[in-house]
Amino acid sequence: MQDRQRRFLNHQLMKMADEDPLTKLLNKRKFFEVIEEKLKILKPNHYIAMIDIDHFKKVNDTYGHLFGDKILCEVANLLKKYENRNIVISRFGGEEFILYFGETDYETTKLILEEIRREIKNTTFITITISIGLAPLKSEHNLIESIYFADQNLYKAKQSGRDCLI
Repeated sequence: MQDRQRRFLNHQLMKMADEDPLTKLLNKRKFFEVIEEKLKILKPNHYIAMIDIDHFKKVNDTYGHLFGDKILCEVANLLKKYENRNIVISRFGGEEFILYFGETDYETTKLILEEIRREIKNTTFITITISIGLAPLKSEHNLIESIYFADQNLYKAKQSGRDCLI
């Protein structure tokens, strides 16, 4: 019995160390760890996408932080539907999420991200939109550089009126 309890507690500790407590997505630290492993066998066509909930501060200011937390969880649950061997999703911080797309092509990645954008806009009980920045993960760039480029494209999406993918 003690051995089973110890294994259960170790499992719980690992889970707490690896996931965001609110959204139950991978935390940023674990995301980096998982993606760095995937990059050791880098094949062509890998992408990083940054997603930001538009005007999230206004949601918190209008409805309260608990409601904002509910929106974050709702968005996270929607994103989880897309997770698979080649799509890894994490909460990056605040109202930002990061997605890794592996072994896929640019058009398919864009289609999935547009589907996510539309689904978020149409399924939350208040209208929420997201802005998305996408960047390739090339062998000459490391993960941090690709995140930087995705973040720059996210900023351009926000400057372009939000609710879009750049």
